[in-house]
Amino acid sequence: MEYRLMGKDGSERTIDSKGSVIRDGDGKIFRIVVVSRDVTEEKSLAAQFLRAQRMESIGTLAGGIAHDLNNVLAPIMMAIEILKRKVSDEGGQRILTTIETSAKRGADIVRQVLAFGRGLKRRSHTRAT
Repeated sequence: MEYRLMGKDGSERTIDSKGSVIRDGDGKIFRIVVVSRDVTEEKSLAAQFLRAQRMESIGTLAGGIAHDLNNVLAPIMMAIEILKRKVSDEGGQRILTTIETSAKRGADIVRQVLAFGRGLKRRSHTRAT
């Protein structure tokens, strides 16, 4: 059985107790032996480890999404450069500039997500070890 105790100072401790029944020769309960131990630190470390693993997973996911978005944005950026050389009218150039600005903004977001993902992986890895 696991339970929490509140100390006089307001601190909370997690206690793990295991018990056994000792019977006499007739099979009647003679004694009950209970061993309890404080597992507060173990629980805290396990929770920290799980948080670190989750953060690392988020970093991996963010990195994967960012790389996929880069793969989508790269041909768009190349096509804009080619079209800028071929389109001569002012309206077409304005549209291409707008598309280019948006694609560059998207690429900047991708860079931020990649940096975020790398930072999460690095931080969670160093905490967990």
